[in-house]
Amino acid sequence: MAFNTRSARWGILAVCAAVFFAGTFFVTRHATIFISPDETATHFFTQAFSLTGSFRVLDRLNESAGGLLHPRSMVTDGMFLLPGGFLGLPVAYAFFSFFFGGWIVPFLTPVIAILAALAWGKILKRWFPKRVAFISAIILLFHPAFWYYASRGLMPNVLFVSFLIFGTYFLCEQPLVAHLKRCSNRIGVLKYFQTHTDFALAGFCFGFALFVRIVELYWVLPLIVLLLVVKRVRPVRDAMVFAVAFALPLALMLFFNAQTYGHPFVMGYNFISSNQNAVAAIVQEEAATDRLSWLFPFGLHLRATAKHVVFYLFSLFWWLTGLTIIGLPVVLKTSEKGKRARRIFTITATVLALWLGFWYGSWTLFDNPDPTQITIANSYVRYWLPLFVLSTPFIASALVWISERGRTRIAKFCLL
Repeated sequence: MAFNTRSARWGILAVCAAVFFAGTFFVTRHATIFISPDETATHFFTQAFSLTGSFRVLDRLNESAGGLLHPRSMVTDGMFLLPGGFLGLPVAYAFFSFFFGGWIVPFLTPVIAILAALAWGKILKRWFPKRVAFISAIILLFHPAFWYYASRGLMPNVLFVSFLIFGTYFLCEQPLVAHLKRCSNRIGVLKYFQTHTDFALAGFCFGFALFVRIVELYWVLPLIVLLLVVKRVRPVRDAMVFAVAFALPLALMLFFNAQTYGHPFVMGYNFISSNQNAVAAIVQEEAATDRLSWLFPFGLHLRATAKHVVFYLFSLFWWLTGLTIIGLPVVLKTSEKGKRARRIFTITATVLALWLGFWYGSWTLFDNPDPTQITIANSYVRYWLPLFVLSTPFIASALVWISERGRTRIAKFCLL
């Protein structure tokens, strides 16, 4: 690769980040009207919380309707409108809106996504060749799913994935400890504080990711345990710092759930209004009969899973899926340093693909008025966003492998 110096790589990343941000800007355009009811509801409650400190918004028009009328992605409690989803994103973005104004909200997710791509490249440098890690960061920025949902920044999925990446970065890379080693004259309280801050930031990022999408708890917790084992976190103090920081966002989640819905373990998705008890009881009873177990609330439907996987993981992004398949044996056969780590990464990605494939693939969704349309806007794409992130080093490995087999300098340059 011609651009093999540190300054050249940073220059390329800066250009890619600028293009990525400009692309999201042309979609958002300081928008306050969105094409998705989920985004509209999130923006509405973000602004309400930044102004009032509460997600409960009084709607007097509901007085005559008995609290039964509400926009999509919202629920009601009497005459109050409440969020119909998770509270992590609106709480965080309301904080920025309070200090900087509502104009900043559409730009937060694209900026966070750029930082996540840079952190992802840093993480992969530990397990993959530098060339693969660098290309993986660029691929993540321009992956259609990642770019599209970063531009639709009031969807929680890119924010959720980004904070998982941040948590992994602080846990595995420990940038503050590395900085401390370069500044050996740090002593006393500052040195003690900086030694444990990486673990605190890692725990907080993982906890906040679950605050954003607590429904992903099933696979995020095993992933965190795996990272702690691979990292070999031994000092009890480090583990305690990590645990306390991890619990802090979750405690905030329970607090805001209780303030909004009346119970810490109730969210917009399972909230039952006092005006809807009879109907909700019937719906819950019918849903319970369809559940294979508590692990699969949407059931376990192999035919539906196969259909959705083919449509959204293979057909929709067939060129990237093809490169991923090519990159799998390339990654496993390399004899360079870190082969064991790459095998663990591959096995983890495969297990997670199976889990998320069955979890969301068994669920039949109708996002589009025409249910036959397979588009990037359908929810399966954003639900499977972690899989697209994990596929980037395999895609990069395939591109490097192909470019190395180019017969001419021009062919190698164009392929990379």
